[in-house]
Amino acid sequence: MAQYTYHYTPAGGTPNPWIVPFGAYDISIACWGAGGCGSGVAPGYIGIHAGGGGGGCAVNTYTTLSIGTSIDISVGSGGQSTGPVNGGDSYISINEAAPECTGDGGDGLGAGNNTGGSGGSGTGDSVYDGGDGGDSGINSGGGGGGAGTANSGGTASGPTAGTGGSLGGGDGGAGLNKNSAANPGNEYGGGGGGAYLDAANGGSAGGDGADGHVTIQFDLYENVVLNNISLF
Repeated sequence: MAQYTYHYTPAGGTPNPWIVPFGAYDISIACWGAGGCGSGVAPGYIGIHAGGGGGGCAVNTYTTLSIGTSIDISVGSGGQSTGPVNGGDSYISINEAAPECTGDGGDGLGAGNNTGGSGGSGTGDSVYDGGDGGDSGINSGGGGGGAGTANSGGTASGPTAGTGGSLGGGDGGAGLNKNSAANPGNEYGGGGGGAYLDAANGGSAGGDGADGHVTIQFDLYENVVLNNISLF
């Protein structure tokens, strides 16, 4: 028996197909939603703003998928200040059926928001939530932590970013206490930090959310060839 893990990153909205090979069993699929963008400061204004929410994570296990089953894989992109601000969802679709094993993206924020974005959730056998972004005060808000495959992401507290959930969740981007470029979220699914600007100029973007991710892990019976690689 050999074990394989395939990793998928955003592909511009085009699903990546994976075909169940001969000899594969105990297939486990994990989908991380992307993080939301932190709130920015519009040109001509000053402001101290909130962080984006972290992406959720879902895990499904399949024991009865037939050889040749087609699985389309969609991976969400991180929210960006240039739009869309919300983190994208990551999910699969089996034989072109409805999406399942969905990791929801975190909520992103447009310019001028002082309340942190909500973390994403999901649908699947096991679901872990992303952490909420931090509210702004005298400092800008940190981003929420992305969920992992073992537990939920941490909620940001003011400028202190939420930590990523165990096994794959990314930390949120830290908030700021001075003029500086906002901090992006970390892979996978960390929410972006909020902007800080105390002198009006051309504005200041919020931190981008981190991209989502999908993994497919499966066991393969011995004496099987996969992708022209002999396992015996």
